Amino acid sequence: MASHSHCFPSNAIVVIPMVLNGDAGARYGINFPVFSRASFGLRGANIPALLRAVVACGWFGIQTWIGASGSHIAANIVSPANDFANLVPSIIDFKRGGYLTGVFGALIFLGN
Repeated sequence: MASHSHCFPSNAIVVIPMVLNGDAGARYGINFPVFSRASFGLRGANIPALLRAVVACGWFGIQTWIGASGSHIAANIVSPANDFANLVPSIIDFKRGGYLTGVFGALIFLGN
């Protein structure tokens, strides 16, 4: 129950700047790099844009991992007799297996 008491303040800390940041885009139709030039200047606007790109790469990795895990679980539900971990060559050591379905899930996310 203690974790729920921390949930609202932490979400408020994240949501309030996001809403304020998105207001200019919704109101004036400008994207974040154009909006940040007013605060940081022409060259300084590259820093927040690069930081957002790093965060986007991290979220892409997390979503790909979750999607690949889902495709691995779905493949094992559809065909439980096939052990997908045994399809990987023995020289590659995967503790939990799921390499091929993980690659398949990553390719699905790259295609979108």
